[in-house]
Amino acid sequence: MIAVARVPVRFPVAEGIGIFIGVAAWELLTVGELKLLEALLAGAAGALIWYGVRSLRRGVRGASSDQRLTRPTDSPDRDQ
Repeated sequence: MIAVARVPVRFPVAEGIGIFIGVAAWELLTVGELKLLEALLAGAAGALIWYGVRSLRRGVRGASSDQRLTRPTDSPDRDQ
């Protein structure tokens, strides 16, 4: 068994900022008021959910993908 280092799951900062801007703009255009606290909470919650889903998918997919897919007999023949 070979230990392979995995790249850690990155926190989705850009997605959270995008959700924040989208919610803030939606509130400003529809209601006419800028509700920053609601937009901030929606962006933070969205980013946390996105991070959790990424982590769970990585854990489920990563458990079985650590195995080597090639066999020693799959290497090319060496002519001597």
